[in-house]
Amino acid sequence: MSRRRTYLNAQERKDVAVLRAFSIFLHDKAALWAKLGRSKEKTKYTRMAKTLTEKIITLMTETLEPQEKERVVNDIKKYHVAAYQNEEAMREFERYKKAESVVPVDAEDLKDLSDEVLVVCQICREKDPEKLDSCRLRRILLKYDIPVFNQYSSKGECPYKIPDLGDWGTIIESLYQTLKAKSGRAVQHEPTS
Repeated sequence: MSRRRTYLNAQERKDVAVLRAFSIFLHDKAALWAKLGRSKEKTKYTRMAKTLTEKIITLMTETLEPQEKERVVNDIKKYHVAAYQNEEAMREFERYKKAESVVPVDAEDLKDLSDEVLVVCQICREKDPEKLDSCRLRRILLKYDIPVFNQYSSKGECPYKIPDLGDWGTIIESLYQTLKAKSGRAVQHEPTS
């Protein structure tokens, strides 16, 4: 018969905090996938992983003294789930930062910039697969892992184009033409008919 644990050492408290952060991550991911209509099986298994993670946390903390539980809760507030690059990737990034041709950009700024660039993609009418494959904007967006709108796009469809915008397509096209006219200069990525 095992003895009842009433306290955790520092590493065990950290383990509980990381497991709780991972549980929150899984909960948020499952909710997002369900909202986006992703695979029900993927969402189900993500929820199951969250539940199993919570069971591990319960097993580790159910016999703790009240003040020890409070310490664990305080530790939990200090952690969140993050993925870090390995050392080689970090060294490569440091080399890039030193290069004159590369400007480090905050990830949120890159996403904001991508959102603005994607307006151009929404009015593009290109259907030729070879021209789509050579689209400079598409290559750049893919290079920097900017999420696509249509994960199931077929040959001749750009994954960055939102299918069937309806009235929004007309609004975006009008906005594009207005901005183009006001800028008074040629736009590099012209929509095609």
